[in-house]
Amino acid sequence: MAKPNDDTGKTSETVGYPPEKLKEFEAGLYQARQRILKGYDDQKAEIDGFKGDTESDAYDDASNIVEMNILMALNDTQKKELSQIGLALLKVKDGTYGICEGCGELIGEQRLKFLPFANLCVKCKDKEERGTVVIQRDTHIVPPDEDFLVLTDSDEDF
Repeated sequence: MAKPNDDTGKTSETVGYPPEKLKEFEAGLYQARQRILKGYDDQKAEIDGFKGDTESDAYDDASNIVEMNILMALNDTQKKELSQIGLALLKVKDGTYGICEGCGELIGEQRLKFLPFANLCVKCKDKEERGTVVIQRDTHIVPPDEDFLVLTDSDEDF
């Protein structure tokens, strides 16, 4: 399928993964989401366990505080990953999943399997890390609000 490239009327091939491949990626995104949510529940239980400790000395308190800080930092990472997964799921729905937000080309399948919420190809990720990538507006999705991350589609289907 071709789409107009610019005002000249020239066309370029539409970039995107086929629907059956998008379904595979979608299943992987839901699995990643489930894994994060389970880890979040496990960490919450562990933090709650720290609160219930009795008869602790100063060393135990210091150790518990350090462990709680580590768990909370991981929790922030998990929240960020959930947000990225939510955005990736929106892209699956509109057919733009797997398209690099930097260059507009397909992100490699291996990269998406390893990092299912990747929004940049390897080349553009390298440029981003050096501060030289430009995000294309037509491939960038902004979430409707912060609560959509956990309240989106049911994960039971996957």
